[in-house]
Amino acid sequence: MHAVGVLLAAGSSRRMGRLKQLLPFGDHAVLEQGVFNYRAAGVGATVVVLGHAPGVIRAALPDLFASDDVRSIVNDRHEEGMFSSVQCGVAAASHGGYDAALLSLVDQPFIPPSVYTVVLDAHATTGALVTIPTFDGRRGHPVALSSAVYDAILSPDDPSTNLREIIRAHEEDTHVVPVNASEILRDMDLPAEYADELRRWLSGRREK
Repeated sequence: MHAVGVLLAAGSSRRMGRLKQLLPFGDHAVLEQGVFNYRAAGVGATVVVLGHAPGVIRAALPDLFASDDVRSIVNDRHEEGMFSSVQCGVAAASHGGYDAALLSLVDQPFIPPSVYTVVLDAHATTGALVTIPTFDGRRGHPVALSSAVYDAILSPDDPSTNLREIIRAHEEDTHVVPVNASEILRDMDLPAEYADELRRWLSGRREK
């Protein structure tokens, strides 16, 4: 299976009050850690979908964006919502000839790379169109998408569409894989949430 990582990082971080992509997370920025997670899971290439302040983000992380395994694209429609960024990332996966895309969110840098590996391995083994990790029966990220579902994602032009609707339409071809990682359900929208996750990370509750 030839898979590409798609890191959704287009948001404006209004509730955080600072660019989440550039917040310190251990020795790296949040966005950097997201890319490192793909690398640690053996994903050979990552597409970073930017939107708000792309020039600022690229300038702050020049080494990352100069890497051969990282490509950044800009979603000019990012204010329409996350699904427009999903479409940008899937379009890049399609044009790149990848037969699977693994979607992750920039504000989940704390998800262990082992979860990425489990999702990709399950996706390759089952041949499902969609593979989603679950914790305690609840679905989270990252989400693996087969190329057979790309067209269904790229077709809608209604900004109110979301990925859940696409997945529901392909529920019979969706595989869920339980993981022992509550991190797949959390994100960082508020300063307090960021502080909590950073404290967990620095205290050693992370994959080493």
